[in-house]
Amino acid sequence: MRNQKVGSVMTTEVIRAEYGTPFKAVAGLLSEHRVSGLPVVDDDQHVIGVVSETDLMLHQAATPLAYELPPAVPPRAADTPRPPGRRPRPGRARPAA
Repeated sequence: MRNQKVGSVMTTEVIRAEYGTPFKAVAGLLSEHRVSGLPVVDDDQHVIGVVSETDLMLHQAATPLAYELPPAVPPRAADTPRPPGRRPRPGRARPAA
């Protein structure tokens, strides 16, 4: 292996992803073709980068899942609209409960 050139072991049918390919599709390509990375190409098929399994895992780890997000804050009672006719009129006392 000391004197071998990379050209003697390279793959000539290159699996690639286009810039707008969804992450899930890239993960599928990596798995299907049993590779750990893909070149990313632009509309003219020029290589503009590389995406790897590690890139996808790091992104996934940094993106919270829906159940990891903080709960929504319920609106305050004062912010909740009341149905018509339920507001006390100015100058009238509320009936004692």
